[in-house]
This record gives sequence, structure tokens and C-alpha cells, in this order.
Amino acid sequence: MVIYIIISCIYLLYSFSKISREELLKLISYKDNLKIYFKDFQKILLDFQILNREKYLRNFLLLFKKVDLDRNGVIKEEEFLQIINMTRVYSNMNKYDFNSHIARLLRLIDPFYQKQITFSDCVNLFSKVNLILICNK
Repeated sequence: MVIYIIISCIYLLYSFSKISREELLKLISYKDNLKIYFKDFQKILLDFQILNREKYLRNFLLLFKKVDLDRNGVIKEEEFLQIINMTRVYSNMNKYDFNSHIARLLRLIDPFYQKQITFSDCVNLFSKVNLILICNK
């Protein structure tokens, strides 16, 4: 188990750094003598997670920034609707179904009717309804 974790860390290091394939193979051959501190292991994993999350959210972040003109990370209902329209996910719906679905999304994202929606609120909601994946197409 420990050897598997060490080898996984080596591959992660390889993918994020500029070491050559030969250096990678050399590191793997030293796996019996190789030790990695937990703090370093944790940093590697967290960096990897952050990079993947940023990549996953990149296109959605661009949409959000288009409507968040004051760049404070908070949008109003109207701006939220602009994001929905930019995704064109609901373009096939008739007006009644669209309005019904949007009302449901607004109840989920803004249950206390504060008319302020954060970037995190959008990410959480859209992850639940898979709109983030659609933004990445």
C-alpha cells in the first residue's frame, strides 16, 4: 500500500514538473529507499485537486464573470438568468416549462429570496443539475 502511494506521488510529481522520463524511472527504481513526508504528500494531493477543480470550473467562471460586472462574486436574479440563457440548456423548452424550471432553480439557489447569488451558490446548484458539465462542452 505504501509503495503504491509513493509511486502515485512520483507520477503526480512527474505530471506537474519538468523531470524527464529517465528521471522518473530512476525514482521508481529507488522506491524501496524512497520516503515521502506526509506534509509533502498532502501538498501534492491538494495541489492536484485545486488544479483539476480550476480546470473543471474554467468555462463556468468565464460565464459568471461576464454577468458579474462589479466583480464582487455576487450576482442578482437577472444576472443568474443571463447565465442560464448563455448555457442554452433550456432553449428547447416552452415558456411555461422554462419559467417553472427557473422558479425551481431560484428557490434552490436563493431560498430566502435575498436576490443575491454567490459564485459558490451557482457552482453548488449547477453541480447538482450537471450544468457545469454542459458549460465545459
